[in-house]
Amino acid sequence: MKLTCENINVTLDDKEIVKSLTLHAADNAFVGIVGPNGCGKSTFLKTVYRVLKPKAGTVFLDDANALKMSYRQSAQKLAVVAQHNHQDFDFTVGEVVMMGRAPHKRALERDHAEDFRIVNDALDRVQMGTFKERLFASLSGGEQQRVILARALAQKTQCLILDEPTNHLDIKYQLQMLELVKSMKMTVVAAIHDLNLAMMYCDYVYIMDAGRIVGHGKPEDALTEAMIEKVYGVRVKHMTDPESGCRMLAFLPSNKTHII
Repeated sequence: MKLTCENINVTLDDKEIVKSLTLHAADNAFVGIVGPNGCGKSTFLKTVYRVLKPKAGTVFLDDANALKMSYRQSAQKLAVVAQHNHQDFDFTVGEVVMMGRAPHKRALERDHAEDFRIVNDALDRVQMGTFKERLFASLSGGEQQRVILARALAQKTQCLILDEPTNHLDIKYQLQMLELVKSMKMTVVAAIHDLNLAMMYCDYVYIMDAGRIVGHGKPEDALTEAMIEKVYGVRVKHMTDPESGCRMLAFLPSNKTHII
């Protein structure tokens, strides 16, 4: 499934947060959005998965206008793993993941054997199968995030939105989550905080600053030393691991002395 966003503008409290943003994610591509805190990454993604309504612009899933679909229709095509997942109710882990099946069911339709198979498979894929009967609220933040990913997998969509999904995970599970998502045959658009993770997993990146796209391309081409210093205000050097061949960024101390 292709995801195309054309000229998205978002205004909150009379302040323009996202400015004429255009983005394209090809079928089965892993596209990253990077940029400093407050640049508008999450606000933009919220318009894609319809928590916020853009002031202008259009979101297409393949050739269909997603903003004109019913919420149920768009949820059959696009799943979300958001940055924060606060749960005030005592649902079990299994019940939370079963919520991912809701877009595919009629009103009052009971869960059936295929639903339970899909839920169990999703939990196993994020290594949370033994937590099925635990209360979601009793889990750590990282465990909760893995359960929310399982819910998105249970939704069985062709497109996945990740809004800084690894923030609450230790490095082992950051890598496992992105490896899993990367291995799946689906289109992924992810806001990523860690530039080295973007270098490792993204096929293409868009760089945001102050609500606008200021650069885009393959990670090794777009995330240049000059661009990173301009957008983030930090010095970096590109490096290549001699054993794996992975490209990475080494962050360097500033030439200036700062008083903290």
